Amino acid sequence: MSRTVLWFMLALAVAELPGMPSAESAGRLKITPARTEVTIASGEPAPTGSYKVKNTSGQTVSVTVQDNVSWLSLTPTSFTLSSGATQTVTYSTSAFSSSGTYTAKILFIIAGGTNSPTSQILVKVIYKVVGSKTDLVVDNLTASPSATVACGTPFTVTASIRNAGAKPSGPFRITWFQNGSVFYRGTHPSLAGGAVSKDYTRVLNFKKGKSRGTYIFQVALDANNAVAESNDSNNSYSKTIGVSCP
Repeated sequence: MSRTVLWFMLALAVAELPGMPSAESAGRLKITPARTEVTIASGEPAPTGSYKVKNTSGQTVSVTVQDNVSWLSLTPTSFTLSSGATQTVTYSTSAFSSSGTYTAKILFIIAGGTNSPTSQILVKVIYKVVGSKTDLVVDNLTASPSATVACGTPFTVTASIRNAGAKPSGPFRITWFQNGSVFYRGTHPSLAGGAVSKDYTRVLNFKKGKSRGTYIFQVALDANNAVAESNDSNNSYSKTIGVSCP
């Protein structure tokens, strides 16, 4: 294995370790932080960030900075650092119009000294973009122990609920239906922007001799439209459960 390949593998291994506050290339360059994650609302200006680059080697090195996306700007993209010197590299982007997760990989390429091979450090910038308003979503309904239950056996139906927007929802109405008829109506506590709730569970028990067949369960959020949302079309979810009676 060549020295160049070995240096590259060491740089990536150190930079990608989870939870590390900085990335370092075999004692030559230290970059802080190794990973940045920012949550912003769609349409709002994205904050500018920066990396602190320090030359931890005993010689002068040249550094080139590259990224793999078109929406990120880097300044500066090349510089020279004497031993022990530091350089701040800033990154910026315009506002994101759509929700989602946007990840940029930034590569620091280091060269310097007649006996030192070129090495590289990979760091990441992640923007999590959420809706600018509240957006209540039912992602799923799950039945336990399974989607087919036996008469007389208690089972649970659990709704996975989240606020995909940036604004807190405030308390909101939650309604449960069985074959189109309401069997529970209550109030769910407020969900902060990006928060998830998987604890809203209904415990049910079909009586023997009367319940064989197929049942459609549905949960609906904010049926009275008390919460101003960016999207009302994702406020409900249905699941079919079969009941088997011996």
